[in-house]
Amino acid sequence: MAFPPELEKLIQECADDVRELVTQIENDIQTTENHYGRYLTIISRYNTKAEKMVVGLALIRSGANKTGVTSAMKLAGAF
Repeated sequence: MAFPPELEKLIQECADDVRELVTQIENDIQTTENHYGRYLTIISRYNTKAEKMVVGLALIRSGANKTGVTSAMKLAGAF
């Protein structure tokens, strides 16, 4: 999926910022399927759908479980 350059840069900068956290989550014991609960906690901190979408994409880009993040995004109302 292609994004405008400004949005692409924002997603990548966010991914760089959360990479260490994602590694920690992915290496930890799963308390919810695909760690969706941990990702829901992160995504739910944001107010708008756009913010939630950017954070979700950044999590996935930094190595988060895509299914877990997608589930969390749905529950958080990102789409």
